[in-house]
Amino acid sequence: MVVERLLEPRLAIALAVLLLLAAGLLSNSAGLDIGQAGGPRAAVRSGQVLAQMLGGVRSAAAAYIWIKLDTDHDTFYGDLRKEAPLIPLFRVATWLDPKMERAYYVGGYMLWQQGRLRESIEFASEGVANNPKSALLVFNLGQLYFLQEGRTAKEGALRHLWQAEEMTRKADIGLRLQVLTTLSATYAKWKIEGEPAWLDREIQSLRERIARERRQGQSGELEH
Repeated sequence: MVVERLLEPRLAIALAVLLLLAAGLLSNSAGLDIGQAGGPRAAVRSGQVLAQMLGGVRSAAAAYIWIKLDTDHDTFYGDLRKEAPLIPLFRVATWLDPKMERAYYVGGYMLWQQGRLRESIEFASEGVANNPKSALLVFNLGQLYFLQEGRTAKEGALRHLWQAEEMTRKADIGLRLQVLTTLSATYAKWKIEGEPAWLDREIQSLRERIARERRQGQSGELEH
């Protein structure tokens, strides 16, 4: 397997150091500020220095951590107590590979689930800053604002969801449907006037298109 080939001695040593760092973070996970604002300064500095030390093996180490996170997240999904210790590993993964969009996407949502609202916005904002062309992460930030309350949340949701709308005009229709559905829900949640009439029409059109493609796919499978 690719993962096994990556586990050469140099990487194994790096991963061992990573696990030590993660263990230290896990012991303080309840109070760890994962966002841009910092957190325990020693932990932040240690993680950044470690990422620099790993040099060329950073992406491989991040991929290894993501495989573990993806598996554990699926296993513990919905159990907030068991999910909480995974959060510091999302921080480590994005230090190692700032282009790892899924780590920012899932990690930000998990922070929100844990009630760490400010940190979820900061972590998602960092993801957008590191990946400004990622429609997924721009949508993620808008969605996290939507899930919160207050004027700042409303303005943040509208700003980023409209940006995601523009970015997904020629993108995956599944992501675009999520963007438009959340955007429409934002107008409804805060009773904002001026929702474009085309929004509901396109949402319905995308739903019909997805349903049609699924039926065609199922029909093709039966023919084989």
